[in-house]
Amino acid sequence: MFNIRNYHYPLTATVVMIAVLVFVQVILVFVIGKSVKKDSLIDRIRFDN
Repeated sequence: MFNIRNYHYPLTATVVMIAVLVFVQVILVFVIGKSVKKDSLIDRIRFDN
């Protein structure tokens, strides 16, 4: 079908994509954690209500 004899899985692209996603996730965790720690617990509870 479509003259494809051998399929080569794009391992390099997959590893790079996983690394980028993990890096972005770690950055988001630190940024969100830092912004949450700025407010006191009382302020966060007050804001939710």
